[in-house]
Formats: sequence, C-alpha cells, structure tokens
Amino acid sequence: MKNKALWEIGRLIEIFCEKCLEWVEYFWYTFAHKLNLKKGRNLLEEYSIKKEYIGKEYVKEFLEERKRIIDKNGYRMKLLDSYSSEKKEEIGSVTLYCRGRHLDHAILTAGQETGNGKRLIYWNFNR
Repeated sequence: MKNKALWEIGRLIEIFCEKCLEWVEYFWYTFAHKLNLKKGRNLLEEYSIKKEYIGKEYVKEFLEERKRIIDKNGYRMKLLDSYSSEKKEEIGSVTLYCRGRHLDHAILTAGQETGNGKRLIYWNFNR
C-alpha cells in the first residue's frame, strides 16, 4: 500500500515537473522572440574585401561559410568592398566588434592554390 502511494506521488511530481518545463519553454520562446533575446550575442564581423576579389569563387565560398557559421552562433556580419592594399596576396580585412567596441583586426590573405582554382584564406592578426 505504501509503495503504491509513493509510486503515485512520484508520478505526480514527474508530471508537474514536465508541465513546468513546457510552460517555461513556451514563455521563453514567446517572449525571447518578441524581445529579440535569441540574438543575445553582440559580436559583429565586418569584412572589407578588395573589389577585384569580391567575385572570385573561393572568396564567395569563404564568405558563405563564414555567414553560415555566424548565423548559427547568433553573430552579425557586415560586408564592404572598400579594402585597398598594394600587396597582391591580401584579399581584404576583417574587424571584430562587440557592442560597437573594436576588439581586433586581421588581414585576410590568400594561400597557395589547393586545386580547381580554390585557395585557403587565412586570418593574419600580426601587424
């Protein structure tokens, strides 16, 4: 008799906890969407690419992959085509911001060709 009563109390507690989690999840997604809390990260990656490289296939693939990763992590991305440099291997630059504050800056450099006209793009933080 006691075992059955304890089992019933345990089942009721489990049901209560499940309902509480459902309500918390419902309210979180409802209000987080309205308050824009899902995009809680404030990192911005600002890319500035040379005009002659913006149409290259390997640069497009790099930017598409970065966009996919940034969207998945809730960051933001800004793309400019105003980079200028005398060095041929430099493709552009990237600047990282958090809440409008400058964090770091890197030069995007094209590596050796890996085949089929594709090249790796490196972030060079050395100044």
